[in-house]
Amino acid sequence: MAQESNIIELEAEVVFSNIFKPYQPKDQNKQPLYSLRVKIAKDDPQFKTLVDTAKKVLNKPKLKAEEIGLDDGDVIATKEGLPVAPGYWQLFISAGHSAPIIVDKMNQRVNLDFEPGSGSRILLALKVTPYERTIQRGMSSITINCASYYLVKAVDIDLHPYEGVLTEEDKQYTFTRFREKEAPKQARQQAPAQAEQLATQPSQKAAPDSSPWDVSADMDEPEF
Repeated sequence: MAQESNIIELEAEVVFSNIFKPYQPKDQNKQPLYSLRVKIAKDDPQFKTLVDTAKKVLNKPKLKAEEIGLDDGDVIATKEGLPVAPGYWQLFISAGHSAPIIVDKMNQRVNLDFEPGSGSRILLALKVTPYERTIQRGMSSITINCASYYLVKAVDIDLHPYEGVLTEEDKQYTFTRFREKEAPKQARQQAPAQAEQLATQPSQKAAPDSSPWDVSADMDEPEF
């Protein structure tokens, strides 16, 4: 735990983030907001520090997950009905309306031109404060006092963009529909050159027409 009793350090995995470029709410009257969502394993020793600090801030001996501000990765499901993060707790962290301080491992401030993608690791200094949260219970809603987390500073442990898995070759990919449009065009461009070549060579049996996208016998077929 850091020097301040309500500030904790937490190394976590990024789920999504808006820490270099703020999120603009649909309501244009609202200010852009910096924030991120992270996840930590349920058996992570850091979890105890998180819970103990939340208890101290809220002055309660026992807390439910919703009071700690946690979302259960085993309970929240995707559209397909699968858990979003089996074995993990997810935590939403606000960073306010001003750009948060992000530093590298040498304590030098960094300003990346991308948002860290899923799987990035980050070390966070979080200020834990009480917050009134309205939650839905059946057909009605109730207000509870829970812990909220405000980003004080962060250290880049291993931040990388989600699109970092793509190569430059991947980015040159052409959709099939556009390939089909290009094929006749290339065939028309090749026709005059082929005719000129045949005119200067002895007559031969014509070879069957082929497409520039035909796979030759010595090429490996893609596996799926």
